[in-house]
Amino acid sequence: MKSPFFSVITICFNSSKSILSCLNSLYSQDFKDYEHIIQDGDSEDNTIKIIESLRNKKTYIVSEKDNGLYDALNKAIKRCKGKYILLLHSDDRLYDQKTLRRLFEFICIKNHPEVIITGVEIIGKNKNVKRRWMPSLPTKFKINTGWMAPHTGIILKSNIAKISEPYDISLKISADYDYEISLFRKYQSNTFLAKFILTKMSEGGISNSGIKTKLNKTKEDFIVMRRNKINPLIGIIFKNIRKVNQLLHI
Repeated sequence: MKSPFFSVITICFNSSKSILSCLNSLYSQDFKDYEHIIQDGDSEDNTIKIIESLRNKKTYIVSEKDNGLYDALNKAIKRCKGKYILLLHSDDRLYDQKTLRRLFEFICIKNHPEVIITGVEIIGKNKNVKRRWMPSLPTKFKINTGWMAPHTGIILKSNIAKISEPYDISLKISADYDYEISLFRKYQSNTFLAKFILTKMSEGGISNSGIKTKLNKTKEDFIVMRRNKINPLIGIIFKNIRKVNQLLHI
């Protein structure tokens, strides 16, 4: 059986308010060569009922308890059969109906690179664009000064993600940043930038929900930077300066 081109991963937990918009953005794509891997954290609301009402032959659901977002991501990655993996969390949606086709054509033009990074939009509660995060290509200097790409804007070959469990589940907020450092240090020369928006992300995710969470995020970033031999003071300063550029892109 032919493997799908994309494995689209959706992580959800009690996501009944947002999952419908997420699913519609995927199922309305005019490019159909994908599978949809849903990893649900044993939701207690109507999330599963909504998914079941819309699911098709491309959708594979597992609902079970997990140890947080990154544990769920590790589980979902193991289930993927596609050539490339991309993330579409339950609070997010693909930019428009041609997003997957645009991404597929870019990958083909660039001769199937190991890693692709794209932009994302952060959408506020009143549906306006709060930030537009269009990353630049990674360099050694940027990585060593706190640079990262938007997590849901990264597309990579599935064999890369399956080498080991990519996310350290002892980190509750910054495991994606920790993984990005090792990913881009290794595949920097085979990472390509697609200058378009892949997803629209709802504001208030795991790293942006309140002052306490942001402080915990900073603490974990310090841990990650020390672990990866990045000067934490320089890294944190540059990391926040780069967010200003995201506001200027609006």
